[in-house]
Amino acid sequence: MTTSTPFILHIDGQRTPGRDRADLEAENERLRAEIARLRAGEEPAETHQPPTTGGHVLWMLNNSTPETRVALAKSLLSAAKSGNACFEANHANHLRFYSERSSRLEATVRAGAEEARRLSEVSDGAGRGVALTIGFVLTQGDSVGVV
Repeated sequence: MTTSTPFILHIDGQRTPGRDRADLEAENERLRAEIARLRAGEEPAETHQPPTTGGHVLWMLNNSTPETRVALAKSLLSAAKSGNACFEANHANHLRFYSERSSRLEATVRAGAEEARRLSEVSDGAGRGVALTIGFVLTQGDSVGVV
């Protein structure tokens, strides 16, 4: 036996004709399944900690106010855009290239300073002065290569 209600106040505030219990139970099950689908993959997270998994992000989105959800979505889009721009600009490879180049140049300068120091020890007079000056310039006065 099904029971019919005369009118149900719909979510938009409008009165709609009543539906029988079987219809309401079917809709209830459909809505529960939809909620379960939307919440699938959630992993509870501490709200004061940054999310470390996609499940944490889902949990935070589903347990936040609409304003917070929009702010988080904007933040995620901004971070994705920045990451993509960095990838496209090849920043990581440029950093590695220039770091390696800097190391090679530093080794060359140090080798030159060491050679200038060695020459200053075996040269006399003007030759020693030139060698000391070259060593100083190469090391900008630091202790490497300056006698």
